Amino acid sequence: MRKLAYYADKTFPQELQRGYTSYLNALRRIPFEEGPYFLFKNCFPFLMRNFFQTGTLFYSYDWLKDKLGGVLTRASDYPIGLSKAM
Repeated sequence: MRKLAYYADKTFPQELQRGYTSYLNALRRIPFEEGPYFLFKNCFPFLMRNFFQTGTLFYSYDWLKDKLGGVLTRASDYPIGLSKAM
């Protein structure tokens, strides 16, 4: 959010600019001038997307490991050590 605030500040008219000089300056000033909520504003959709994406990937990996591991070790002569290494 600090990057967006820094770039947006340059595009505002002179009377609306906050005067951020760098990313670190914006990060230092935003919590005191705008409030700490401003740093996390509109990030809930990104957090939820990342939560469900990571959960889906972990679930898919676990499901595939169970399905393929059982088939490969019981129905064929695939060594069980390689299945445990996955």
